[in-house]
Amino acid sequence: MRLAPASLFGRNLLLIVALILLGQLGSAAMFRAFVQGPRVDQAADAFARTLRGMHDGLQALPDTQRAAFAQRFNASTRNSLSPASPDVRPPAMRRELAPLERRFVRRVAQQLGPLGARLVWQPRQDGGMAVRLQVERGEEEAAGGEQAYWLDLPGLLPAREWPRAWVYASGATALLALVGAWLIQRRLNRPLNEVVAAAGSLARGERPPALDESGPSEIAALARSFNRMVEDLARNEREREVMLAGISHDLRTPLAKLRLAVELGSGKLDAQLATSMDNAVTTLDAIVGQFMDYARGMQDEAAVLTDIDALARRAVAACGVPVHWQPGAPPPCRVRPVALQRALVNLLENAQRYAGTASPIELASGQAGAEVWLEVRDRGPGLGGADAESLKQPFQRGDAARSGVPGSGLGLAVADRAMRAHGGRLELLPREGGGLRARLAWPMATD
Repeated sequence: MRLAPASLFGRNLLLIVALILLGQLGSAAMFRAFVQGPRVDQAADAFARTLRGMHDGLQALPDTQRAAFAQRFNASTRNSLSPASPDVRPPAMRRELAPLERRFVRRVAQQLGPLGARLVWQPRQDGGMAVRLQVERGEEEAAGGEQAYWLDLPGLLPAREWPRAWVYASGATALLALVGAWLIQRRLNRPLNEVVAAAGSLARGERPPALDESGPSEIAALARSFNRMVEDLARNEREREVMLAGISHDLRTPLAKLRLAVELGSGKLDAQLATSMDNAVTTLDAIVGQFMDYARGMQDEAAVLTDIDALARRAVAACGVPVHWQPGAPPPCRVRPVALQRALVNLLENAQRYAGTASPIELASGQAGAEVWLEVRDRGPGLGGADAESLKQPFQRGDAARSGVPGSGLGLAVADRAMRAHGGRLELLPREGGGLRARLAWPMATD
């Protein structure tokens, strides 16, 4: 069971609160050790000196006046004890002493040890203390010996009951500490959330806005590095698009001449050779077309409200592939129609290229929650142990493709790029019974 929060915000908030609590506990411990403890000792010493004075005063009085003095003293404390007789004692202690109370009593007892005083802590809210003093009898008493007197001194230490104001103040302090920790962590977390959002936009094929490079030095350095990375990626992408577009354009002209030469010389060439040359030119032209599709990009096309089933029918007609069509009638949504149709045509051509004509290719559409999807299903070799994510990279081809099937390795890359431009994804899934399911899925947007 994981107790620590998963997010950085939660962990740092918990750490700050824990540090504040540890600081409070440390401050309380130091206050008790260096302030409260010495003050208790000082109060105990003063109380012991008072008792010594009381003892000496009783000792100096005649025996006949001592009881009256003790009674008047206890009456002034508004206590119900009767100290006239050594046999009359306060009630026994009915609860444990707090640490500071034990320290006070122990300190007083040490100071009064030679006097034979007995200290009894009364169970009263005002912190009252009853003290039993042993006083030697006067010379006029024939019996001699000692006589005991009980003296009551209330309110020596603070009451045990905590005042409500202290409880409220402690709660308010803890709440302010929690709110302060939350505000501090929220301020630190905001630029990190901006970096996460920008990285998500970059992963969808979009160019995020530049991050604010002000603020703490560490956050500013992170923002500068991220902005520099976005600029480098954009520059590399532009250079690659220019290179692919240039190569594709330069190849189109000789390919057109080759096709024309094959057509003009078809009567003089062997029929099989002419057909092979025409197929080769067609394959090269398709590869050049994929280069141009990849170099063209997706961001310049505007999203418009589109009938997905109608777009799928146009894609089937464009590639001329026999397809078993299963329309799911998803609602119209805003897409880049040229980019989406290009992606679907690539998937249909891939299915025909690898699965052949032995089994029909299936095309289905539908809606799953807030997503719309198009799925191409075939009975070809499938993934063949290849990693689905690696096949989406440009110029990556599976084992079946490397075994003689022509292609550029850009078809899936173009489809994946189109989905990322829509905030969606391309999924390559094994099909039950053999084959592949290539699914285009994207969030449904109607406005």
